[in-house]
Amino acid sequence: MLRLANSNNQLPDLIGKITAVKSTITEPPLDKNRVSATIKMDNDTSVTLTLFDAQAVKIHNQLAQMAVDPRICVATSVNPRMVGGRLFFNGTAGTHIHFDVETVAGESLFSSGLLEQDTGLAPVGRLVRSFAKVETLSIAELNDFVLNASSQNIDFICTGKVTGIKLDKGWCYVSCAKCFRKLYRSVSSLTCLSCNNTDAVGILRYRVEISIADETGEGLFVAFDGVMTKLHNMRAHEAVNLLPGNDVNPEESDAPQFVLDMEGNTYTFQVKVGPYNFTANNHSFTISRILGEGDPEPQPAFVDDGAADDNGDDNNDV
Repeated sequence: MLRLANSNNQLPDLIGKITAVKSTITEPPLDKNRVSATIKMDNDTSVTLTLFDAQAVKIHNQLAQMAVDPRICVATSVNPRMVGGRLFFNGTAGTHIHFDVETVAGESLFSSGLLEQDTGLAPVGRLVRSFAKVETLSIAELNDFVLNASSQNIDFICTGKVTGIKLDKGWCYVSCAKCFRKLYRSVSSLTCLSCNNTDAVGILRYRVEISIADETGEGLFVAFDGVMTKLHNMRAHEAVNLLPGNDVNPEESDAPQFVLDMEGNTYTFQVKVGPYNFTANNHSFTISRILGEGDPEPQPAFVDDGAADDNGDDNNDV
């Protein structure tokens, strides 16, 4: 599977035990529908299978209507991808989903005795039916949540005014084109520690630390590449052309003016809270989306695998 990842040369089939399912589908379905399932393969490796749009709606409804939660999944013609050093599978136009004993391969695994091991997780159908809307919190409530709640993955909505753009760590970084982790410079090359590549190809990506306040409190938030590109309709490497001077190292330069002009603006944004936020080293929250006027109310993101925006840029290792 690993050698096929990101190659687009062959679409393999996937078979394994279903251990978790997450869905963004509402009633009635809105845009950008996704169903994401964690599949444990026979080598005990857990991977994530994501279905989109009509396929996602079909499987969501099928799972929700099942009287018994399925244990085995067979997915045909899936597209394997490596993101952040982890293996993900996306559904394609040729993907068909079969559960339990609907196929010979599924029946063989179902009757093999491997399913007797208790996963310790809630049944799949129960998980699919249990999603609620993303809750709105004040910034003070968000700060209190990570101090008092148990470690978990969850999303919230906040609204606040930008009170400052923090440039201590710059406004961008050079990432690995393959895994999106930060690259380290040597005299003549760029090194990716995650990929163990001493001659990595780099891509400039946003990473902007922002102080945001409401009437209850203030917090430090980080907007990564996908959020900043969508907000300003400009990629980081394009923004470099707006910097004064020639041969400027963007990692050591002041931010472009349009980034600085965010100060004083009020935004409603979705915050991704993960285990990192419950540690003593936590100093910031990740903004996963800035909501525009008229945007639909967000549904819970795929926080278990990081595949929600499918680009791996919202990690804290940069």
